[in-house]
This record gives sequence, structure tokens and C-alpha cells, in this order.
Amino acid sequence: MRALFIAALLHAVTADFTMSVGFTDDMVLQMEPEMSSIYGDAPLSSSQIEVSVNDGKSVVETVAATVFADSTWKATLKPKPMGGSYLITATCKSGCTGLNSTTSVLNLQRVTFGNVYFCSGQSNMALSIHYTFEIPEKTTEVLSGKYSNIRTFMYGSMGGAMPSYTPRYTTQVGHTNWYNISYSATIPEPTSGGHIQLNPFHTFSATCLNFGFALTDLLEKEGKPVPPMGLIQSAIGGTRIEQWIDNSTFASCKNGTPAYSSNLYYGMVAPFINTTVKGFLWYQGENNCGEVMGNSMTKVGYGCYQVAIVD
Repeated sequence: MRALFIAALLHAVTADFTMSVGFTDDMVLQMEPEMSSIYGDAPLSSSQIEVSVNDGKSVVETVAATVFADSTWKATLKPKPMGGSYLITATCKSGCTGLNSTTSVLNLQRVTFGNVYFCSGQSNMALSIHYTFEIPEKTTEVLSGKYSNIRTFMYGSMGGAMPSYTPRYTTQVGHTNWYNISYSATIPEPTSGGHIQLNPFHTFSATCLNFGFALTDLLEKEGKPVPPMGLIQSAIGGTRIEQWIDNSTFASCKNGTPAYSSNLYYGMVAPFINTTVKGFLWYQGENNCGEVMGNSMTKVGYGCYQVAIVD
């Protein structure tokens, strides 16, 4: 208990003023009618933080963030229409300068509003589009400007897990960038040691991207507006369903494997809990095949966990 208290105290006085992982230039925030949030860490629970939204002509919204007792902060924005290219600025008005923080102003450039989807699971979700049969066709289409509405953010990789056994609702672990795929597909892919260093388009989840392609095609076919689409990939190969649920959900079903419980939920889902999304994609199951499949009615095994992860 004393160690936990000291750890919490150290966080309260040494954290930088930051936005959490997932907040970068070129990102997609959820559009109306939903509200979206910006959040991160502050040096002190008494820090005062303000977030402004500029549409390129003027500031259209300014909101005071809530700073919590654990020195995390969150600012909730009013619903925004589809599209746009915004500058979002978070300013620490007090309680930052002179402490551990190296800056009091954080900027997000070229932010747009659209529909955001969270793609998670094991290897079938983590498999890169580079390894699929349609990659030559899709690369040509993307380079021609098709699917320019799609932007991606990849958190972790096939074997690059970032587990945690305590919730990480804000973090800088695994921080990467958002990309518009029209740009990421043009990034050179050098060869090193006989291996191609794939660009962010070719490394992204085939399942998640093909969902984005199919939804874009459907909206165009039906003559409906095609919003910007933000795809977040947080998937790790060779993982079990117990790893992707929190402790209370794990405890709600019988015959689970405690050694695996919750470590990817707390490490790779929790950082996005405060991110507003349109929907979720889940693709997992093989690593639970060598056991009783279970039953949701009797709250046993995978059958129970699969229902619980949706609920």
C-alpha cells in the first residue's frame, strides 16, 4: 500500500503536460451528433487547462478541461459537423511552467471530424494488408486518390504487445502517428537486411482497412455523403479473449485463464476508453480453441466471454 501511495504521489508531481496516445496531427475525431474528447496528463491536479478549436478562420470553441485527482485531464467538445481541417490547441494556463513539463501549449494540426472505428483482436485482425491478394489493386486505387477519406492509427503490432495489469487510461507508451492513407501509401519502403521496411499503409490491418473500403464503396453506391473515417488498430497475434476484457468482466464467467486476464484490455484498450467512436470491430478466437467452448447461458468459457465483451 505504501508503494502504491508513493507511486501515485510521484505521478502527481512529475507528469508532463501531454495529450494521451492517439492524439496527433491528422487525426479523426468523432463527428456529430456525438461529442468527442481530448485528454492527457497534467503535472498537478491543480493545473488549469483550456482547449480551443480553430476552423482555419477563427476560434469556434473554447472549453475548460476537467483536471482529476490523479492529474489526468479531459476536455469534451461540442458536436462538430463532418469534415473540416482544424487546429486544436490545449494550453496549460497554470500549474505547469517550472515543473517537470517542458511545454504549456500542445497543438493538433489538420484534425478532421468523421466516423471513428476501433479494430481489435488477434492475428486475423493484426494481419497487414501487405499480405493479402488484393494489395496490388488496393495500392493502385489508394495512390490514385480513392479512399482519401480514410485515416489510420496503429497501436501495437502483430508481436508488439503493450500489456499492463493496471488500467492505463492515459499514456505515452507506444505513441505513433495518424496517417491519411493517400499519403502513407507513398512513403518509401527501403530494404534492410533483405527485408522490406513496410510503410504505414502496407502494415495496417487488412480486415480493418477492407471494412473501411467496403463502407466507403457502399456509401458512394447509395449516393450518400462519405465522411472522413478514422480506423484505430489495437490487435496482437496469438492472444486470448481473457486478455481483452477487464477484471470484473473476466470474473463474470467461469473456466477462464487467470494468468492472461485483462493485461491487454488495461494496456491497449483502456487508453482509448475516453475516445468517442462510431463502432467496434472484433476478430479473435483461435487461441481459445483448445478448451471447452462454453455457453453464455451457463456463464462458462469462451461462449460467455464473447457475449460479455460485447455487453
